[in-house]
Amino acid sequence: MLLEDSKIIANEDLGKEQYLMEVSCPQIAAVAVPGQFVNISCEIEGATDPLLRRPISIHKINKEKGTIEMYYLIVGKGTKMLSQKLTNDTISVMGPLGRGFELNIQEQKAVLVGGGMGIAPLLALAEKLKFEGKEVVALLGAANAQGLNRADAFKEFAQVIEVTQDGSLGKKGLVTEHLTSLINTGNTIIYSCGPEGMLKAVVKITEGLNTPCQISLEASMACGLGACLGCTCVSGVKGGYPKVCKDGPVFWSSEVIL
Repeated sequence: MLLEDSKIIANEDLGKEQYLMEVSCPQIAAVAVPGQFVNISCEIEGATDPLLRRPISIHKINKEKGTIEMYYLIVGKGTKMLSQKLTNDTISVMGPLGRGFELNIQEQKAVLVGGGMGIAPLLALAEKLKFEGKEVVALLGAANAQGLNRADAFKEFAQVIEVTQDGSLGKKGLVTEHLTSLINTGNTIIYSCGPEGMLKAVVKITEGLNTPCQISLEASMACGLGACLGCTCVSGVKGGYPKVCKDGPVFWSSEVIL
């Protein structure tokens, strides 16, 4: 874990309170892996409110440039302040944190299932899997077309299937309605991030097809380091309460009970 004062390269307003931020943090970028997150100090310099950092998924990693990108949504005071940061501003970034996606896999096909802002950690994963020579399919869903404004970024690395609940873009319905047909039993792995209801449906499908599945969970966090116990929101299959920030956010679906 590193603590790095990072210069903001861009903080683009994508509409509907969605933002794409790129920051220069060479030390963190050098060791970050897909699925990890960073904890960002959002307050204005000299202020102490909000006191706690905000956890943000790593959306993209550029080790050559020494940058990471974060795709985030305004959900409260901290992220609202983050959205007001300007190019060349400096922010304190802690990371990379947590357990990333398992990349040492034998399966040749990977299906990435993202719902809403759960799309965020999957772009870096798609890029890495493509580099490893895997067949990558990104099955991305949202309530409407605005929720899929980052879908085009996946097209460089994956076959993209867009699904919206209102039918305003791509297929109409839920992503889980289109998952089964994409699975080649014995040669496919599923990676998923999104709302809990979607994850439950994904896990049910993969269990029925005996297909390995990793899920990235979201939880409210205070420290992001496993000390405060604020994110013990899931039950382990073997008992206990794994911490999303330290034991996750990525788990094998067989490790936790949703």
